[in-house]
Amino acid sequence: SIEEAKKYKHIFVFAAPPTKYLEGSFIGLQLINLLQAVMERELAQLKEIGFFDLPNVTLIQPPDMLGGSLLGWSPDFKLRESSYELTKELLKNVKVD
Repeated sequence: SIEEAKKYKHIFVFAAPPTKYLEGSFIGLQLINLLQAVMERELAQLKEIGFFDLPNVTLIQPPDMLGGSLLGWSPDFKLRESSYELTKELLKNVKVD
């Protein structure tokens, strides 16, 4: 809850970037798609209630998968490097006493 979040010094939330759903009838792919849909809904609900507007909450979420996928990550680890740089930039602006 937002009230519970206010009790913490700082909360960092690293969320996976948005990705396309996987196509196919294999049950494993369908389960991955279901898990992804649940995670996306949870993130949307947190945004809706203003969780990420709290001054002690930092959301770290790369804008996209850079051509990769949930299973393939990204070509040449570009997503990893991009996520690292994004995190470094966001942390520069965070003041935690």
